[in-house]
Amino acid sequence: MMPLFSASPQKEPVLLIDVGSSSVGAALVLVDKNGPPRVLASKRNLLQLEEQVNFDKFFGSMLATVQLTVNEVLPLCPKRPERVHCFLASPWYASQIRTVHMRKERDFVFTKEIFDDLVAREIKRFKEAEISKLQNPKAPVVFIENKVVDIKLNGYRANNPVGKRASEAEIFLFLGIAPEKAVKGITDRINKIIPETEIVFHSFLLPFFAVMRDLFLDTADFLLVDVGGEVTDVSLVRGHIIGGTVSFPLGKNFLLRSASSALKKNINETHSLLRLSLEGKLEDSIEREMKTALFPARAIWLRSFHESIEEVNKMLLLPDRIFLTADTDTVKWFVDTMGTEEYGQYTLSADKFKITVVGMDVLGKYLSFNDTMEHDQFLSILALFTKILKNN
Repeated sequence: MMPLFSASPQKEPVLLIDVGSSSVGAALVLVDKNGPPRVLASKRNLLQLEEQVNFDKFFGSMLATVQLTVNEVLPLCPKRPERVHCFLASPWYASQIRTVHMRKERDFVFTKEIFDDLVAREIKRFKEAEISKLQNPKAPVVFIENKVVDIKLNGYRANNPVGKRASEAEIFLFLGIAPEKAVKGITDRINKIIPETEIVFHSFLLPFFAVMRDLFLDTADFLLVDVGGEVTDVSLVRGHIIGGTVSFPLGKNFLLRSASSALKKNINETHSLLRLSLEGKLEDSIEREMKTALFPARAIWLRSFHESIEEVNKMLLLPDRIFLTADTDTVKWFVDTMGTEEYGQYTLSADKFKITVVGMDVLGKYLSFNDTMEHDQFLSILALFTKILKNN
C-alpha cells in the first residue's frame, strides 16, 4: 500500500481536469514528493442543465465546459503544465476489476517476468472479450486505464512480491474504458489551448478508491458512493480491494427535475429553493411543499441504491461504512436519505450506515492551497491521487 508522502526533492506542475456529469473542474497542482500537493489555481464550471436529458446537448455542453474551464484556469498558472491528467466520472467511462490467478503444485519464485506476462495476458483477454461486447460500430470505445491495485501471494497481501516464493499468486487489475468520441473530443479541446501536451486519461473511481484506502488504513471494508449530476456510482471494497461497481442513472439532476415537476417551477428556481431547504432557511409552508415534492424521489433513488448494493454484495455481511462524494449544495439530502436506512436488511446486523462525507474537512490537511482559492473536494482527491501516482 503506497504512502501519500515520501521524501524526494522533485516537483512537477500538472494540470488536473475533472469531467463530471454536472460540472467540469480544473486545477494546476504542484506535485512534490517531499510534501503535500500544492494547488496553485483552480476553476469549476457547471454544465448546462436541461429540463429533459438530451445526450447530444449533454455531450456538447461537456466539451464546451472543458474548453471554458481550461481557458479560465491557464491564465492563473505561473508556467505551462508539463502534462495533463484528465479524470472521467460516470457516464464518461466504464471500469472493471479483473483478477489474474496463478497456481502451481510446487512453490515458484514470483518474478517481474511472471508479473508482466500475467498482466499482459489479462489485458489482452479484456480487450478481446469485454471491449468487443461493449463495442458499438457507431460508438467505439478505447482502453484508457490499467492499474494493479493489489497483489497476493498464498492469499496474503504482498507489497514487494518480486523474489518471494509462493505456490499461488493473485493480481488485481483495475481496467477502464471510455467512449472514443469523448476522449477525442476532450483531447481536441485541450490541444486547442495547450498544443502538443501529453494528456493521460483516468477514471474518477480509481483516485476515489486509492485516496480513501490510504487515508483510512484501518478501514478495510467499505462502500464508495459517488453522486454525480446524472449518475450515481456504488462500489464495494473488501480487504482494500474493489470488489465491484454498479451505476444507476439517478443523481443530483434527477432530484432537481423531480422537484421541479412536482412544484411546477423551472430548474433554476427549484435549485435555489432546494439549497435554502437544505440550509433550513425556507418558510415553513414552502418547506412542507419541498418535502412533499421530494418524497417520491427519495423512494425511487433508495430503490436503485438498494438494487446496486444487492448486485455488488456477494457475501452475507455488508460493510456499514460509506464514503460519499456529492456536490455540496445537495450532499445533505443524500446523507439524510442513506442515513435513514438500516443495513440489517442486507446483513445479520441492524445498524445504520456510518457515512463520511469526503469534503475538505477530511482532505484539507493533506494539501496546501493559495490563500484566495476556493477549495474543491473533487480536485483535492485528484491532487492526492497524482501524488500516489508519482510515488509509484
